[in-house]
Amino acid sequence: NLCNISYAAKGNLSRDATYFEISPEGHVVRRAEFEVPYYTMLHDFSIAGDCIVIPVSPYSSDMSVLAQDRPHFYYDRALPSYLGVMRRDSDGSDMRWFKQEPGVCSCHVMNAFQEGSKVHLDTPVSKIGSLPFFPERDGTPFDPHLAMTELSRFTVDLMSNSDTVESIEKLGKAPGEFPRIDDRMAGKPYRHGWMITYDLAKPYNGPPGPFAGVINTLTHFDLATREEQSWWCGPNGSLQEPCFIPRSADAPEGDGWIVALVDDHVSNYSDLCIFDACDIAKGPIARAKLPVRLRQGLHGNWADAAKLAA
Repeated sequence: NLCNISYAAKGNLSRDATYFEISPEGHVVRRAEFEVPYYTMLHDFSIAGDCIVIPVSPYSSDMSVLAQDRPHFYYDRALPSYLGVMRRDSDGSDMRWFKQEPGVCSCHVMNAFQEGSKVHLDTPVSKIGSLPFFPERDGTPFDPHLAMTELSRFTVDLMSNSDTVESIEKLGKAPGEFPRIDDRMAGKPYRHGWMITYDLAKPYNGPPGPFAGVINTLTHFDLATREEQSWWCGPNGSLQEPCFIPRSADAPEGDGWIVALVDDHVSNYSDLCIFDACDIAKGPIARAKLPVRLRQGLHGNWADAAKLAA
């Protein structure tokens, strides 16, 4: 099934949210409604076995923002962050919110999984809002150092009497965003992950722009050995979100390729680059030079022919 969330469907600043699943035939086969702790942006979520896991970061808004036509969300450091956990087959009444104070920011999820009564969520985390186009509520200038996102693991215990996050453990050294996995491992214990990471020591020759010269490196994280290996795309551009392609349907986890668009901001052309998924450091094993110019995007997905046929 295709797993989805929606939020604020009942009006401006409403706290309603819905989890629903759509079958390959296009029918809604599961649906659960619940409320978030405060109005916010539910930017991403994950499944963890029989549960869904939803991180809530301290992004919010109010009527004064809407009336003044300012950027819709602001980041409020006074708010806690939360991790919401409920069963996928529930009606939403079992949603449980685990609080984290002080609040931290999470945008995109790498994976989540269950381990006994504990639920783990892996995601890049920053101390403040990581999106510079959503300002601080009190007008504090954006601080790129505090906004640096590092791969981390939230852990909560469903058997605990406490509705607080048990721990946040840093998993990686290289800061970055747009985490991906071998999608066959979604919701399960896993070993391999990939992200676009930020090597701020590298030069950049292209024009200025949002994230220009920052999302310049592709990194493989081995969560079993805690080793990392990276490839820098060069001084003229940046990468778009990587995607994993298994070598075959029954290949071991991580056995396959990573595909990612590499944008050249000087020539304004892009290459579709293919990497050995577990040997990122050696660079692309193949490049397809695109004959058309693309605007720089951020997100990407891969679907094989069988999924497209469905």
